[in-house]
Amino acid sequence: MDGQDYLKELQRSIIEVIDLTIAKFQNIVTMRGMIMHETSSLDLKMEEIVRNQLNNPRLKEHIVPLLDTIFDNIFANAKEKYKKAEKRKVNEILKDNVLFNSSQKIFALGAILEIMKEENFAPKYDEEVILIRNQFAHSELKKTKDGKEYFKVKGEEIYFDKELCKKIRRDLNEHITKINNLERKIT
Repeated sequence: MDGQDYLKELQRSIIEVIDLTIAKFQNIVTMRGMIMHETSSLDLKMEEIVRNQLNNPRLKEHIVPLLDTIFDNIFANAKEKYKKAEKRKVNEILKDNVLFNSSQKIFALGAILEIMKEENFAPKYDEEVILIRNQFAHSELKKTKDGKEYFKVKGEEIYFDKELCKKIRRDLNEHITKINNLERKIT
């Protein structure tokens, strides 16, 4: 192989690697992970900025109306959700992911499992899936000086290593299997 052929082969290999990398990032699971990581980091930064500026004496006269607006918005949203829940219309509640969130869904499923006299895996699901998801959604990925990755969750460091990945994957697979089996059983 002469120099010209070698360069063409190298160029082809580089393009293949780039295409493969792009394809991997276009995977929805990878994208979801990246989005969760980035939005969590941005949320933490925004929260820190807001916290700091709420105590900024130069902004004091503007902060009170801002806080009033924030509380009014929270109240309006809560009031709307309360009114919706107060109607007790199942279809309206089930369509609202804020009212009928993951915790409500697994609570309801657990109660249904109890009624059906089936194993209630809801508490375990809450701990092994929802809690982990929330920790990852509201954490920031950091690295130690030696390159070890960890998530900072409310001041606690959760090390992201091969064993944690295996455990999360194993727990998810276990609950996927249980829910799939339940789905097959009731259809």
